[in-house]
Amino acid sequence: MASYLIVLMALLCFDQGSALKCYTCVGDSCHGKGQRSTNCSSSDAYCETIVIAAHFDTHKFENIIQKCSSTCEPSNTTIGVLHVTSQCCNNTLCNINGVAVVTASRWAVALAVLTCFAFPLFGSRL
Repeated sequence: MASYLIVLMALLCFDQGSALKCYTCVGDSCHGKGQRSTNCSSSDAYCETIVIAAHFDTHKFENIIQKCSSTCEPSNTTIGVLHVTSQCCNNTLCNINGVAVVTASRWAVALAVLTCFAFPLFGSRL
């Protein structure tokens, strides 16, 4: 019995290291209370937030992805009406402020992406 207590005490006192924690979510779950705090794997060094946005006249569609990542390259790319931003940080729960307001579902973003590719191909025939 005493040996079990010693093992239990050793496990409780053992330092498990400081694994990175990030907020994770996809799409509509990224606003409000949909974000989850996730313990990243030992190979993950960054918390990454990716925002995919499409702008049509006065309409704006966004999809957000927050995740743990082993590599992360900050970027800011625009192709036609499609805009993709990637932000990286490497402190525990540092990606809380990377969330913009989600205004559309994944289907709206998919439609926006398809339109971006279809318009140059079909031009005025659409």
